[in-house]
Amino acid sequence: MSDKQTPAAKYALMWFRQDLRLTDNQALTAACDWVRQVPGAKLRAIYIATPSQWLSHDMAPIQIDFIQRHVNLLAQGLASLGIEFELIQLDSFKEVPSFLASYCEKLGVERVFAGREPEINEQKRDQACLDTGIPLVLSDEHCLLPPGTVLNLSGDMYKVFTPFSRKWREIAAKRAIFPLAVPAPLGPMLPEPKPISFKERFQSTSKLTSSEQWAAGEGQAKRILTAFIQQKAQDYKQNRDFPALDGTSVISPYLALGVLSPRQCIAALLGRFP
Repeated sequence: MSDKQTPAAKYALMWFRQDLRLTDNQALTAACDWVRQVPGAKLRAIYIATPSQWLSHDMAPIQIDFIQRHVNLLAQGLASLGIEFELIQLDSFKEVPSFLASYCEKLGVERVFAGREPEINEQKRDQACLDTGIPLVLSDEHCLLPPGTVLNLSGDMYKVFTPFSRKWREIAAKRAIFPLAVPAPLGPMLPEPKPISFKERFQSTSKLTSSEQWAAGEGQAKRILTAFIQQKAQDYKQNRDFPALDGTSVISPYLALGVLSPRQCIAALLGRFP
C-alpha cells in the first residue's frame, strides 16, 4: 500500500449578496471559470443572512420575505448547474470575517468570489474580510461603469447630475453592453434542495408583510422589464412624475436584490431604442 494520500479538493466559494441571479453575474461566471481551470476544483455557493443587521437598517419584513423567496429560487437554479448551496445565518456583519475565515480554512477555499457593494457598512465588512486573510475577489455587479471611472476634467467626481449623465453616456457608448449568459453546468444536476427559511422571528405569516404581490424569479423580472420597454418606455419621461398613471417600470424590487442587473436593463433598452 502507498502512504501517499489523495490531495484534498480545492474549492472556490461564490458568496451571493445583492446579486440573486444566475444570468449576467460576473462573480459567478468568474468563479465557474476558475474552477474549470484548476484540476479537481469544486465550487460551493453561500448566502449570509444577517437579521440584526437588517433590522438596524429598518429593512421591512416584506423585503425579507422577498429575499427568502429568491434565495430559494437561487438554490434551485444552482442545483441545476451542479453547484452546492448553503444558507449561513449570522447575527450581523461583525460576525462575518471570523466565521468566513474559519469556513474557508475548513473547506480549503482558495478564492471567494462576490459582487462589490458600495454601502459603507458593506465596505467595512469586506475590508475586515481582506484584513483577516480571506481571498476575496470582488466584481462590480451593481453598476455598468465602476465607481471612479466617470470624472470631470479636473479628475474629480461630478456634483451635478446633468453633466455626469452626459459623460456617463459618452463612456458607455464606447463599450459593448452584452449581459453574460448563465454559466454552463459544472456537474450533474443535484437533488432538489430543501426549502430555505430565515429565523422564525423574521418569517412573515401576515398578508400585510407577504411579498406574493410581486412575482418572484429571474424569468418574471425579465418579463416585467420587457413589458415596460415595449409598452411604457417611450412615454416614461412624460408619465413618471404622475402617481395616477401606470407609467413606471416596476423593476426596482428586482434591481434592489440583484435579480436583474443594470447591464441587462440597459442592453434591453438599447435593443428596443438603439
